[in-house]
Amino acid sequence: IGANPLSLTGVGYTGAGGSLVSVGNNIYQGSITLGSATTINTYSGLFNITGSSKTISGTNTNLTFIGAGILVIDDAISIGSGSLTQNGAGITYLQNTNTYTGGSYLSAGTLAPSALAALGASGKITFQGGSIRAYSSTNSDQTALYGKFNLLTTSGTYSIDPGNYTVNFTSSGFTGSGASFAVVANSGISGSTGSWTAASSSSGKVVFDTASVNTYGGSTTVSGATLQLGTSNVTIPAGSTLVVSGGTFDINGLTPSYGSVTVSSGSIIDSAVSKGTIAATAFYMSPGDAVTATISAVMINAAGGARVLTVSGTGLSVANASNTFTGGVVLNSGIFAPGSVNSLGSGFTDLNGAAGTITFSGGAVRLYENTNSGADALYARFKTPVSNSYKIDVPSTYSVAFTNKFNGTSGVGFEKLGDGTLTFNQTETYTGATVVSGGVLILGGDSKLANTGSLSVSTCGSYSCYPSGLSVTAEFRMGSYSQTIGAVTVGNGKVTSTTGILTSTSGFTLNPSQYNTATVSAILAGSVNLTQSGAGTGILSGVNTYTGITTISGGILQISQDRNLGAVPGSVTANEITFNGGTLQITASFTLDPNRGITLSSGGGTISVDSGQTLTYAGI
Repeated sequence: IGANPLSLTGVGYTGAGGSLVSVGNNIYQGSITLGSATTINTYSGLFNITGSSKTISGTNTNLTFIGAGILVIDDAISIGSGSLTQNGAGITYLQNTNTYTGGSYLSAGTLAPSALAALGASGKITFQGGSIRAYSSTNSDQTALYGKFNLLTTSGTYSIDPGNYTVNFTSSGFTGSGASFAVVANSGISGSTGSWTAASSSSGKVVFDTASVNTYGGSTTVSGATLQLGTSNVTIPAGSTLVVSGGTFDINGLTPSYGSVTVSSGSIIDSAVSKGTIAATAFYMSPGDAVTATISAVMINAAGGARVLTVSGTGLSVANASNTFTGGVVLNSGIFAPGSVNSLGSGFTDLNGAAGTITFSGGAVRLYENTNSGADALYARFKTPVSNSYKIDVPSTYSVAFTNKFNGTSGVGFEKLGDGTLTFNQTETYTGATVVSGGVLILGGDSKLANTGSLSVSTCGSYSCYPSGLSVTAEFRMGSYSQTIGAVTVGNGKVTSTTGILTSTSGFTLNPSQYNTATVSAILAGSVNLTQSGAGTGILSGVNTYTGITTISGGILQISQDRNLGAVPGSVTANEITFNGGTLQITASFTLDPNRGITLSSGGGTISVDSGQTLTYAGI
């Protein structure tokens, strides 16, 4: 069946085996007779096999469903001792009373029966990588469904899709020394039999309740919907791993303990009034691009010693409970957002930074309070980096200053993230790069940065800097203060001042990307060169005093007066302005000093004068 809608109403389909393939949205309304093992491939879209009193029949033949689409079978399946296998990424709805006796095998995707009778006259459900969707919230129906499970012994995963139901497993629990348990949420259709309404995901939950004594020894995974712990006598296998990669895990006031806990998407919560705790030998948070991972349940040490929370990935990791784990927080990548200082766990509070509970290893921490005292309380948990940078995310509505300075050995730097404002009032002693990736970093006095470091100002184009949306501004604001530093690079950002002087010992580079600007109003000084590169526009507006060459190798360098190009040479100087592929844009009428020699390199160049303006130049 091709990609176009097709309705077949003839006598039926008879096959000697092989595949029936559906691409797009299609209806088949005849009977299907299977000569041997057959595969129905719902490659995409929705395939509805339906017809009044029609059947899918065969003599002891096996039937397999594959494909990423949605298959709805309204016909009765009568294939004798044959079996059904769900082996595609999509979902298959069984809507009728079926009589096959060979069992149901779940290898991939989701099998969604409308009732227990849809799963055949006899035969077990065997978990091989796929999931079963619940069809009822009543305990008797759930007990009957559990009774169909072929309980695992040494390996495999019980995978349950609750649909839109609350599924309370009150039977004997889930077994298997190497088996795992998963709650998933596959997309399907909503509405009545044969409905063509839009796809919907599971919004229900699975509850481990009352008599559930679970002895499976593998992982517990939640990738959609909700897994909730029920009552105080529910048993969770201690020492196993918990992975939340979507959906919600609700400890519900209980105190489960795991070998490790990982959240890459979704959340771990505690919905109970009387709060519980979650213990682990190690906690991990690792959300991807534009993804938030949240742990709002209280994290504590598992037996055996101090436990660490490690943050990685490129998304936003949120922990907002008053946690008591004592191993600290390691920031490898992404952004970590504690709800308060108590969210960081128990540990040291050394304001000198000799020891603390936050280790910077490439990731950033977000301020949780728009006060200087809140910033200082967070600072008290910092460990001084050995070779990485301090990375501080300041939310857009915040404007704060740290009372204490940031120090560090050679190579330790500082990166400002977030669209808020941070002021450096202290004389910082770290010697590495100062990077403004978003918002505003204010120089609160002269020479607050080490002159051996470098300065880079540009909005970050990565979700690792801005998990919930990319920053729109990046500014280093000097006011009337001055600063000497090494290399200065301005990308998609700006350096502003009123009368402040920015002196470089290594050179200035403007490299905005296409359609963006690098704007500098500070006075640029130093015996160094300035280079305009990138595909965007660099804008100089200060009365600059740097004495080196100005090279335009890409994009546009925009000026409105001669002194934007630095100090005037005492005599004619060749190469004072060097073109190698870019454009010098003149936005006001002025005379370019004749001592500024102009050189065209192999890349050539252009001088563009705005309409109504005049550039006068008598140089060579």
